[in-house]
Amino acid sequence: MLAAIENPYTQIIGHPTGRLLLRRDPFPYDMEKVLDACAKHGVAMECNSYPDRLDLKDLHLRMCKDRGVKVVISTDSHTTSNLSFIEYGVTTARRGWLSKADVLNTLGPEEFLQALRPKPGAAKTKTAGRSK
Repeated sequence: MLAAIENPYTQIIGHPTGRLLLRRDPFPYDMEKVLDACAKHGVAMECNSYPDRLDLKDLHLRMCKDRGVKVVISTDSHTTSNLSFIEYGVTTARRGWLSKADVLNTLGPEEFLQALRPKPGAAKTKTAGRSK
């Protein structure tokens, strides 16, 4: 996981713990080390809303917030009927004390792309009207 985070092309870590509820335990990562590396390298973490995953849990999301690690809430949808699962991710994010400012996909498309970690050799451009 740390090697993936250190890779300059990594933007977001998806399915961060790999857990599948009632089927597969989470990988035995040291989440503090993982999130410290995300903070250092500007890598975001996914909050997966799919009911079989619900990955990350609220405690991990609070750890993200405390370290300034941005989060993307996704539904892991494979059909449009799964899009409603976003509610579970938003609820989990709220339990982790995340606000809109902590969640990258609350931004508009241009701002979202600007907020991602710059890829090697790519100059980061300023988006008009964006405040920090």
